[in-house]
Amino acid sequence: MAEETFTFRVDGDLKHAFTAIARKNDRNGSLLLREYMRKVVESGGKDLDTPALPEGERDRRAKAVAYGQASTALEGLPVPAEARDLAKRFVSGELSVTEFAAARHDGGGHDR
Repeated sequence: MAEETFTFRVDGDLKHAFTAIARKNDRNGSLLLREYMRKVVESGGKDLDTPALPEGERDRRAKAVAYGQASTALEGLPVPAEARDLAKRFVSGELSVTEFAAARHDGGGHDR
């Protein structure tokens, strides 16, 4: 397969710190990034850490979940443990909005 160039922007301080660590270990940054990309592809992305949520997103999600759970309680319905667990995963950033909604519709919500 032909090689391609992969260009991206990164904070200058991060780039310099990364380059310094690579040099300290007798490597270059490009080699380390290629190795990391291979690991991600080989694992199918399963070994990736959950990315950090943008500033304020965790609070926004927590408020939305609390509102939904309070609304459910006002209707006199219990919130199943599975739904509470899904909500925690959503608030933490482990699930995207789409994944959370799909999981709720696939049995993680109330009995129909």
